Amino acid sequence: SDVYKRQEKIRSLSLESFQANRKWLIEMIESAKPAVKAEALLAMLKLHPDNKLIDLAKSAIKDKNVQVKTSALKVFEKLAPEHLEKTISEMLQEDDPGIRLRAVRVALKFKQDEAIVILKNMLKSEEQRIRANAVACLGLCPFDRVFKILMNQLDIENNPVIARHIT
Repeated sequence: SDVYKRQEKIRSLSLESFQANRKWLIEMIESAKPAVKAEALLAMLKLHPDNKLIDLAKSAIKDKNVQVKTSALKVFEKLAPEHLEKTISEMLQEDDPGIRLRAVRVALKFKQDEAIVILKNMLKSEEQRIRANAVACLGLCPFDRVFKILMNQLDIENNPVIARHIT
């Protein structure tokens, strides 16, 4: 399919071929189908992180597609977390756990209290993947702020892999 071919081309780009394909890559970010757009954002982040990418990510963060939004969040997390300071609170409430988790990682840089509350709530999830991600993110927080939360989770955690990760 066209989407698959474009994704393959994007994945094959190297630092050497980036400049020749930069304009095309920007077009893909601005107008391609979501899967291609998300892939193009990540390729640009890897190959040529610059101010143009930040501008493209500002637009992509408003996309309804989870993949695109997640890629844009990765761009901001790595290059310019301060751009999300005003909108991070609503991103912490996103339905998609992947977006919420990525938002938490950004929020830890400047809204730590709010991020820790969200992570604490994520520990109550029935889904093991969400609890495991929450534990991993709590590991990024200052130890004195999350020690008690992690010890409480250790007492009630029924998944041995997650429990081992806490210890």
